Amino acid sequence: MIDEMRDSETIDTAMKAAETGHLLVSTLHTPDAVTTVSRIVSMFPPEEQEIARLRLSEALHAVVSQRLLPRADGHGRAAALEVLLATGTARDMIREHDRTASLHDYIKESREQYGMQTFDQHLMDLVADDIVTYETALAASSNPSDFQLQMKTLRRRSRVAPSTQPSPVVPAADKPAGFTDDLSSMLPQ
Repeated sequence: MIDEMRDSETIDTAMKAAETGHLLVSTLHTPDAVTTVSRIVSMFPPEEQEIARLRLSEALHAVVSQRLLPRADGHGRAAALEVLLATGTARDMIREHDRTASLHDYIKESREQYGMQTFDQHLMDLVADDIVTYETALAASSNPSDFQLQMKTLRRRSRVAPSTQPSPVVPAADKPAGFTDDLSSMLPQ
């Protein structure tokens, strides 16, 4: 465990530990996962950044960024999380300087397949589950105008979504002869 990676020497030591098979957990004060990757690389002198990208892409397993927000019920805080997993594609994007900025879109698109999520995706979940208020989530979002649009779309979909209520039971008198809801006779004795 390394408290915080504040300089290239600490980051270099952390990467050496990870490269030799040690599980390493550390902190870095950045607003999101993509900035974390960029900040680590930028700690190195320009002539070492390409090799730093390569080493980071091989050693990294995940970046979890958090923002602590007041809960809607007023009892404590809730963590909004952005999660980047080091898949093969993510490793390639870290390695290639021109593609690193696209990591945010990759995280967003990889939610279903890999379980990654952006802050805004998780904030939408927290609002939908009434854990944080819309206003709190909007203030904490990475891109407030996109967040507003996504929330409007989500609310619109939930209003027009088909009901998940069970269909009403038809009274026995209205059922055709021989029709029954009791299927217990079909079970083995």
